Amino acid sequence: MKQILLTLLTCYSFLICSDSELKTISFVQGRILNDTVNSITIGGTCVHIEKNGRFLHLLELTEPEKVEVTYKGLRFELFLEPGEKIELSFDAENIDQSMTFKGSSADTNRYLYEMNNTYSGLINYFRAGSSEWRELFSKNEQDFIDKLGSLMALFRKASTDRLIAQARINRVVLFNTEKGIQFTFDWMLSQYPQYHRVYTGNKV
Repeated sequence: MKQILLTLLTCYSFLICSDSELKTISFVQGRILNDTVNSITIGGTCVHIEKNGRFLHLLELTEPEKVEVTYKGLRFELFLEPGEKIELSFDAENIDQSMTFKGSSADTNRYLYEMNNTYSGLINYFRAGSSEWRELFSKNEQDFIDKLGSLMALFRKASTDRLIAQARINRVVLFNTEKGIQFTFDWMLSQYPQYHRVYTGNKV
């Protein structure tokens, strides 16, 4: 009888441990229509895409994490909670218009994706020495400030009032992203006197 009890306790302990471990496994799955490259990279791992466009990748996480996803020339971050299942689907011939996310972090990932798109479209404004950078820092002070304000407004569009009001975007992701954007623009503002003098010869 004692041996039976020990066996049952061992099995029960194993089941508890197994269940605990399973909760740390996150699933990223989805489907890509009109795929031509047969693979997508998730968190540094090359994941095979089946002929029907479907793919599946498992990650073991101990805490919430952002993982990088790359497909052809597309690169963006995906937010995952331990034990979460996220599904992303899109048409390779029209990615931005067709990208969809499903799962408990769907709105967070939509937010991150829109932020990524905004940054990609404006990236040259943040590259020292680019023509956009030189043009920006050559402006007089008020025009420079106005232009920074218009650029920041484009980022704000990704933070839709509806999603934030309903607290459907992860608050830590939202806080860190917004603070990162604010820091970038504050830094650019602090660099204005130096670069304006470099490009125009005028002191501020």
